[in-house]
Amino acid sequence: MTEKQFRKKLIIRIIIGTLFFVTGFTPLLLYIILRGRLYMPYVPFDNVKSTVEVLSSLYKTYFFIFVLPCIGLFISIKNLIVLKNQNLFKKRYVAENDERNKQISLRAMSWTTYVGIYSVFVTAFFAPSVVIKYLMILVCVPLAVFCIVYTVLRKKM
Repeated sequence: MTEKQFRKKLIIRIIIGTLFFVTGFTPLLLYIILRGRLYMPYVPFDNVKSTVEVLSSLYKTYFFIFVLPCIGLFISIKNLIVLKNQNLFKKRYVAENDERNKQISLRAMSWTTYVGIYSVFVTAFFAPSVVIKYLMILVCVPLAVFCIVYTVLRKKM
């Protein structure tokens, strides 16, 4: 990877971090703006919620209140600092292109996948039948994609 490609990669990371921030912060602003000011006419159905109720239930979870915008902001600022500081840029460029780091990353990803698949299979023994069906779908679809990609790459290499 050249330095120009690495710069593009950092810019893409900044854009993704900004999207995380906007995705987490926008519903909070909508909730603040619409709270108490939204008129909802009478609806005869009990299960229909107003926009304010949906947004307030969304913001009862800490993930969308705090974590998602903070992660987005952290990713954007970190990559912007790396992009602006030339010494830090060189260090990150060398670290990301190092073969040893790539090998460690691949091995960690494979171990994570194995542990995830085995934990789903173990969980399936103790879960109800409906949950087992969805767990097996969550396991089998990525495994099928892996088998297809592995076969294609094996033929090309």
